[in-house]
Amino acid sequence: MEHKEYQLSEHVQMVFFFGSPRTGSTLLGQILNYHPECLIASEFRFLQRLIEKREPEDKLRSELAETAFRHFNNDLTHDGDYKKTLSQYQSKWKDFSDLATNERFSKKEIKILGDKKAGGNAKVYELHKDGVVHYIESKSAKIIHLIRNPYDASLSLIKSHGFENEKVALEYVLNTTSLATEIESKFQNESFYTLFYEDLQKEPQAELAKLCRFLGVNVDDYWLELISSRIESKASNNSIPDWCKQEIESANLNHVFERYF
Repeated sequence: MEHKEYQLSEHVQMVFFFGSPRTGSTLLGQILNYHPECLIASEFRFLQRLIEKREPEDKLRSELAETAFRHFNNDLTHDGDYKKTLSQYQSKWKDFSDLATNERFSKKEIKILGDKKAGGNAKVYELHKDGVVHYIESKSAKIIHLIRNPYDASLSLIKSHGFENEKVALEYVLNTTSLATEIESKFQNESFYTLFYEDLQKEPQAELAKLCRFLGVNVDDYWLELISSRIESKASNNSIPDWCKQEIESANLNHVFERYF
């Protein structure tokens, strides 16, 4: 049997990302994957494979942990299954793999096991609402919703996914965000966490400390300082145009994006 350099806690808790793509979820997922008590895989599609394809849960959890651990050792840039995707969608990605050899980043007992597939998870929820809610409730899973300036997210979608124009891309951003806010209404505050991408860029140590407390994992100053250095601080220069504001209002999402108005 292959030796594993991690051990899942008997009470390991699942965490899932929901919301729009192009909001920094890949970055946040990989940051958490380098926490000693977390394993977060990218693009594993756990809920889709569980609910739509009906793959066995135990098998999926084992594969999820192994995939996340591989992403920890290799970083996404060196992962055979992911590096092509990364080159297409994350052209400015910073390599994290050197952190895997740092003893302070070594895996301890894993308390959090998760899947970073924000837009995909939102779409699975749209098609299988009862199934997704039931699974999350039955496992006392936690949800992370990462929000970004919706105009920035739509411009990024055009570059990465080839959306036809800004309006079409914005519609997708608003749809997946709306699904995430619908999920939020079904769960208590201790199960659902909202984080703004711009806050993560501006104050990474403070924001990551709050997120770690939400997840119930150790908040270590050394880890926070070193992992935060991998986050590029880049303020958005894009104001939301009037037509975009009108679309947000029509989608009844003013309360989500009001800080950008």
